[in-house]
Amino acid sequence: MNLVTFGGYYLPALIIMILGAAFIFAFCSDEEPITTKRKIIFAFSVVVAFCGGLKDVRCLMNLYVPFAVAAFILLIYKIHKDPDLLFKFKSQEWNLFIAATVSLFSSVAGYLINTLVLAKKYSFQGMIEQTWGELSFKALLDVWSDFFSLFGYQNDDFANSLSPNQTSPQLFSLQGLVSVLGIVVALAILLSSIRLLQRWRELTFRQQALVALYWSIFIINGMIYAWTEGYESNLTYWVPALPFALMLLETEIATENFSIPSMRKISAVGFICCVLCTSYITMREYQTEPLRANSNYINISNWLVENGYTEGYASFWNSNVLTVLSNGQLEMWSVYNLNDRAVQPWLQKKDHVQALPDAERVFVVVGPDDEISETGSAYSDYKQADLVFSDEFGFSILELNNN
Repeated sequence: MNLVTFGGYYLPALIIMILGAAFIFAFCSDEEPITTKRKIIFAFSVVVAFCGGLKDVRCLMNLYVPFAVAAFILLIYKIHKDPDLLFKFKSQEWNLFIAATVSLFSSVAGYLINTLVLAKKYSFQGMIEQTWGELSFKALLDVWSDFFSLFGYQNDDFANSLSPNQTSPQLFSLQGLVSVLGIVVALAILLSSIRLLQRWRELTFRQQALVALYWSIFIINGMIYAWTEGYESNLTYWVPALPFALMLLETEIATENFSIPSMRKISAVGFICCVLCTSYITMREYQTEPLRANSNYINISNWLVENGYTEGYASFWNSNVLTVLSNGQLEMWSVYNLNDRAVQPWLQKKDHVQALPDAERVFVVVGPDDEISETGSAYSDYKQADLVFSDEFGFSILELNNN
């Protein structure tokens, strides 16, 4: 059973960003009068943006800020080319700018509720804690290379993020050879982004807006990941940007002036095959040996609920998994480690820091990766505790006797 999927925690952000961008593009797709249909589309774009901000800062940072910046630059560029456009508020350029800007403010409103209301009950980390650090061009190149590495050959860091025992594949192996196809896709996206700028005048406004959005995401997020400090970013942060890179590649294939008649279809089918093959190779090892996946969590959760336990301690990963699997019937206090049971404020109720479990029976879940030292401040509690559950997978449950 896979309890974690690589990048799966970005799925809500991906859905929101794709829908949000689609509604904005649909609203400004032509210069027709603002019909009821377009008003509904605009309303949906605002609602989706609000939900994105309500979720966290990621959608705001990954899409709505870059989109508003791209729309503004595109509007200024178009006005420079045609000054009469300055007062044509029903034009595509103004529609895009208005939709992107209103969606930005809607997302900000959602994020304010996230930070001022929701964050008062739960503690969680976000990119908002970042502070500006050293402006290093090398750091910027490093994070941009991280983006393209999501398509290309897997290095050890990337492989270890998929599975704890996985390493980068040997070049002359099935996995290594197929992974090379990812490099082809990465290079194609890089060249497409440049080629579309060269053929800018040949593109429709909608296509120009997509190119501007891609470059805005690429530059703005690159600067944030490279030049901020406080929470170390990694290559998975680029996952929400991948759909826009693939859209860019599709736009290049659809608009390129191929000399061979069938080359457009061949290119499209070829890159689809490349993406499918590299996706399969990337996830194959992870599916056979998933990171931290253990079906025994279900047994532990069911046993605790069936035996009437409601409150207890566990390390960070175990506590969150048990909370989800029990559908909230188990209220878990997440701790940094079991040696001192110091409550970790991240991703749990804030009152857990001050108010410890007060149930009649309080349990402690000890996982196979948890270490209990005799020198720990909580060791005396464990010596007096009752061992009420253990299994062959290395899990045990203690019931504390000194509440």
